[in-house]
Amino acid sequence: MSFVSSPIIDRTAEGDEYMTKFSTFENAMPFINNKFKNGKMKLWEPFFGDGRSTKYLRKLGFDVYSKKGADFFDVTKADIKRLKIDFCYSNPPFSAKAEVLARLKELGLPFVLILPTTVIHTQYFEKTFGDDKKMISYSHLARFSMIK
Repeated sequence: MSFVSSPIIDRTAEGDEYMTKFSTFENAMPFINNKFKNGKMKLWEPFFGDGRSTKYLRKLGFDVYSKKGADFFDVTKADIKRLKIDFCYSNPPFSAKAEVLARLKELGLPFVLILPTTVIHTQYFEKTFGDDKKMISYSHLARFSMIK
């Protein structure tokens, strides 16, 4: 699991969707290439938003599965296997971050999420991951650092 902390742009009228800048996805590429991308891996961008993140990820060379209107919580392990998804990379709605983290843990899918780094200090994070905390944290102000 990984978290990327970065500035966001374009808050939607719904109030909980912030569209991520291309540079945020691009800045994480050294880690992504190192950790996940050997050959052409398929990633899942479950939170479609306005579709820009999918376009950005494709521009960076990923084979991206993303479907407008799809419900993240309805996706099953069988769906992930059928779609041949290798990992999840997204900027989830912050109001549902605890539920998103729990669901990704349940699915057992490697993931990179753009979230505030303070999430790792929450009770729900501790409850969800316990001692299973192998992650990389990145801030646009710092380089990637391993947290053990």
